[in-house]
Amino acid sequence: MLLVRVEPPGPGALASGEPGLTDWLAGEVSRESLARPVPGTSERVAQVSMGRLAAQGIQRLDLLNQGLEAWGRDHDFVLCDLPSLLLHADVELLIPTLGQVFLVVEAEAVNRGEVARARRLLEKLDATAVGLLVTQVPIFKGSGYMEPLIAETLTRLHFPRFLTQPRWQLHWQVLRTQLARWHPRRALSRRPRKNP
Repeated sequence: MLLVRVEPPGPGALASGEPGLTDWLAGEVSRESLARPVPGTSERVAQVSMGRLAAQGIQRLDLLNQGLEAWGRDHDFVLCDLPSLLLHADVELLIPTLGQVFLVVEAEAVNRGEVARARRLLEKLDATAVGLLVTQVPIFKGSGYMEPLIAETLTRLHFPRFLTQPRWQLHWQVLRTQLARWHPRRALSRRPRKNP
């Protein structure tokens, strides 16, 4: 898998010291020298940084398209990390080049109107395929069918198999954990007392 970072640095951020995508688009380095392993992951995951000329942005969409096709032949998956769709106009130029888009939405941080605006913009840009990924979904007591679905997705087990203890025992364990965090010395423990 290859992760291509197309997101420009934020205001006041220092430019990367290593050559990256913008350096290749400017003709300063070869495409083959850009992919580097991501630290802390397997060797099968590589990334291409934005580069030293990140402030210039993406200058050559035709060359970017050729590079993505070449990286697609070398890697099973090529993911491009784009800036926010509603905040950066450059994304409107990149989406037709990329074709397929995953819209990542953080639950409770984005309102319904922003999601509707993003949907209309993606329809206007005519992306080949659009996926939606919702992150930070809160699970609360009485959440209905969402709690079992998320537990099954994370554990890859059916919810009744995952939920091996009665609910009251799970709630008791959570309460003991919270009490231990708030009052470490008063935590309910089953350790026997030592005789003096």
